[in-house]
Amino acid sequence: MKAPLAWTITQGNPNVLIAIVDGGTNITHEDLQGKIVQNLDDSNFPLSHGTAVASLAAANTNNGIGMAAIGYNCRLVTADIYNTARVLEVSQIPGVKVINCSWGGRSYNSYEEAVYQEIHAAGVLVAAAHNPSTSTYYYPASYDTTLSVTTVGSRYPIGYIHENGFDNMWSYSWKDCHEQRPNDGVQGDCNIHNDKVDVCAPNMFIISAWDKLE
Repeated sequence: MKAPLAWTITQGNPNVLIAIVDGGTNITHEDLQGKIVQNLDDSNFPLSHGTAVASLAAANTNNGIGMAAIGYNCRLVTADIYNTARVLEVSQIPGVKVINCSWGGRSYNSYEEAVYQEIHAAGVLVAAAHNPSTSTYYYPASYDTTLSVTTVGSRYPIGYIHENGFDNMWSYSWKDCHEQRPNDGVQGDCNIHNDKVDVCAPNMFIISAWDKLE
């Protein structure tokens, strides 16, 4: 991702709120201390995936513990019920400029599309994706006013054996492998491949905060 180069341009802005509409988020996690200005927590989701996504966006950085985030000077709003109604609600919180939705479904809905158009017109960017390695459209990622983010490869070079028991699953998910490799025709796992994709970012074996599942 060349994050150090990106940080010469910006490390984020504390006046910009990034909303994480996901599963539960551990607001007391050391990497998120002081970063969450509002937590819409009204369910019993495990505090794992939401914690990881929030940390990738704006974890505390340069503090000698945990991990580094891309926009680490930004602050966060977290919400643990993920649907379009919640995205609309979050978009109306003052300061929210980006909403991350790491979820979706295959059903197009004209009403939902109109909602995302309304959110976009208000100057809020919704970024979404889905996991299966397919060309199927998933929503909200595939609405025209949503930034569709897919994944690419691993942090390891081709040929590295992952010592984690998942080699059969991840053996073809190598660095910079998003489209099919010409030698064997396989492509990275968990990558959406369609004409709605706007940008891709690293996904396999990246470092994030993760709340332990008891």
